Amino acid sequence: YNIKQTKIMLDKYLLDSILIRLYRGIIVNSFFKITVFALVDIISSCSLPNVKLGEITDFYSNEKSEAFNNFSTNVDVDKINSYFDTLFDLVAKNSSYASADMTFVNNFNDLIGSFYKVMDGITINRAKYFDTADGEYKKAYLDYYDTYLEILNKYHDLLEACYHSNYREPLFGNMSDQEIEEMIASYKTSEEEKRYTLAFEELSNDAEEIYSKDYQSSNYEDEMFELLVKYIGTAKDYASYLNVDYLNHIYKTDYDRNYTTKEALSFYEAIKTELVPAANTYKTKLDNIKLNSSEQKFINLLETYNFRYYQTDILPAIEDYVYSIEPLSKAYRNLWSTNGIYCFSDNDDSLGTAFTSYMRTKNQPILFFSKNYQEAYTFLHEFGHYTSYYCSEGARFPMDISEMDSQGNELIFTSYLQDNYEKYEISQNVVDYLGCSKVYSQLTSIVNCAFVSEMEQIAYNYDLTDKDGFFRKINEVCNSYGTIARKKYWWAPALCNFGYYISYATSSIGALQFYISSRSDYESAVNKYSKFIKRTNSSWSIDEITDSVGLLQIYSEDAVKYIAEYLKK
Repeated sequence: YNIKQTKIMLDKYLLDSILIRLYRGIIVNSFFKITVFALVDIISSCSLPNVKLGEITDFYSNEKSEAFNNFSTNVDVDKINSYFDTLFDLVAKNSSYASADMTFVNNFNDLIGSFYKVMDGITINRAKYFDTADGEYKKAYLDYYDTYLEILNKYHDLLEACYHSNYREPLFGNMSDQEIEEMIASYKTSEEEKRYTLAFEELSNDAEEIYSKDYQSSNYEDEMFELLVKYIGTAKDYASYLNVDYLNHIYKTDYDRNYTTKEALSFYEAIKTELVPAANTYKTKLDNIKLNSSEQKFINLLETYNFRYYQTDILPAIEDYVYSIEPLSKAYRNLWSTNGIYCFSDNDDSLGTAFTSYMRTKNQPILFFSKNYQEAYTFLHEFGHYTSYYCSEGARFPMDISEMDSQGNELIFTSYLQDNYEKYEISQNVVDYLGCSKVYSQLTSIVNCAFVSEMEQIAYNYDLTDKDGFFRKINEVCNSYGTIARKKYWWAPALCNFGYYISYATSSIGALQFYISSRSDYESAVNKYSKFIKRTNSSWSIDEITDSVGLLQIYSEDAVKYIAEYLKK
């Protein structure tokens, strides 16, 4: 048991989709997908036989796998405490650690297994709450979350005790004192941190309510400004408590970014000078593609209806595409096997979201789609996440990288359709439009998410007592992004998930590189994407992962220029 590896494993298993900030992001991003100008187009077993989705689902089925329906967790808190008591007792005796110390090994294994059960309890009860809107499931996942925090604090204390015992060397290996102390500190939670987390959550909920009720009203931005003042005040208090720069802290801690807020400023400028003019030119190309009534109907069905309803020819295209790419095909077979954990909700009360997570006790990903989130590109998006989880056995990667899994899958499928449209009796005009619209959707996402991110930095550093000056600044920054930017858009994403949205800009830069490559050499692009999605080294940085498949740094001016040049051509 080298504790550094254990730390990596716990990062992978315990932190993914658990922190309230990340959990909030899953809901909010799905929420904004349809309602806010569709700017962020979130379209998150080798021996198994090929299966066809049409063979296992009814036209209007409320499809949930047996593994989903039967999944339950039972956590014995007293048993967990007994594992801790035994481990603390062994450490206190200051005995020498060896692999033969099976009491320690067995109790440590059981403790980690209990962590997994708690994690899965949060995930499955959250999914069932989204499916049914039943408050009992919401209470259950919140109770599991409280248990998780309690266990995490005890785990912190256990590591601290090991650090000051004969267990230090065998557990922590050659790590320096600073590395060990930082690692141990990362597991510490406190009432203060919980208070701040809940305060941010409350502000997020208030922002979502104002957005949903008052977006069209004349006082919308004034209401949001009042919330912003409270949010920034809370953020600065939290930063003071942690003794950090808040934005850089969440860049590194919440989203595993290896670039700083200062480097992000250069990224914004590259978007404005290179990508915005190219995107405006590309928009003209899209506007010049005219669809007849049947072609428009096809697009409408594709973008608004459950892709399993056979009103388009998209299902066989999706399955042929999936089965042609090895990591996707293995994951797809696994999804529909007896191992698969999924829910396609047909419940009118289902909450608006689609998400992917990982069930630790089953070593399986989980897919969830509410009733109105089952269109083709939403499935492709989430299935990109599913495949990555399946290949890496639930490893946790930076947000910027994870979104490339999903967005890349959407865009490579689009390229597949552009090359194979005749096979599915789809007109060239439709796939030309589809190709242009999907690329342009990525561009609007990049521009508006960069706008959100830049306004976050400005708001954090601005004297908000000067309200008139701040509103003038909003106009100035919005105008710098051209007509693609939506001035009222940035408030809600920023307040609901501060620091998050730059990941949708950078990940789109990465996904578009896959797409551009596929238009000149589809097989080469697929090989790059396959290697990318099959990555297993969760300790790699964003740059190390993209370098490994020959992509330009996704937050770099070079990458932005590369995409801009393609658009101009």
